[in-house]
Amino acid sequence: MLSIGDHYAVICTEVIEVDDRKFVLENLRKGREIIEITLQQAENNFCANIIQVKSQNNHKEKFHIMSQAAFEGFTEDQKKVLALHGGFVTFPLKVIEIIGGGSARCMAAEVHLPRRQIK
Repeated sequence: MLSIGDHYAVICTEVIEVDDRKFVLENLRKGREIIEITLQQAENNFCANIIQVKSQNNHKEKFHIMSQAAFEGFTEDQKKVLALHGGFVTFPLKVIEIIGGGSARCMAAEVHLPRRQIK
């Protein structure tokens, strides 16, 4: 229902209690562009199940890893906004999404440790 990148957030506000939406959006907007998706985009296309990664060779180059279903589920306007924050890497993950109930972000491991030199 939510994916947060460096300078954007993909969010399905329909699943947030009405009384809490303003608070959530105000906090997400601090330094981020909001990309609102529908419940259908979240549930049927896994549009919030994406992850932004940085290139290993050039940490300035960024990509969005997502399933093909997620990519096809975003509107053209939503894709334009995402494209401002990185390229797209898509995979056909239909079996994982149908049977496993997850998608690309669920399959990626995030490592936030400093790089070590191997001796």
